[in-house]
This record gives sequence, structure tokens and C-alpha cells, in this order.
Amino acid sequence: MDRTPLAIVAYALYLYLSGLSLRKGSRAISFFYPRSHQSIWRWLHRFGSLSEALYVGKVKVAVVDERTVIINGEEA
Repeated sequence: MDRTPLAIVAYALYLYLSGLSLRKGSRAISFFYPRSHQSIWRWLHRFGSLSEALYVGKVKVAVVDERTVIINGEEA
């Protein structure tokens, strides 16, 4: 498989940092380059120090996984 252009990687990270899940970001870029959500996760960890350049909104860095947290019997 050929390497993903840096512009597509940056766009996928931008989508994730904007609030899309890894899977939805993967679907969004699949029109250009079919890549898995694991690819975006790896890019996030590889280029995480560059998140300042992709800053979107008030939070500078958000670390999110796709798990559900249950507090006192309710999803949070």
C-alpha cells in the first residue's frame, strides 16, 4: 500500500481533534484514501506533538478513547 500524503493525514487528525470519532474520520477520508481507524490512531500518536498546529476550539489537547464511562450506574 502506498504512503498516505501528509495533507490527508493532517485532515484526518483535524477531523478527530474537531470531535469526530476515529471510525467516522476514517469513513470521511475513505473517499480520497481508504484508511482504517487504527491508522488515524497511529497518526495521532506519531504526530500528537503537532496538535498545536491543528488547534481547534478552546481545548488544546484532548485525549479520548472510544469507551463508555459509567458513574453511579449512569453513562457519563
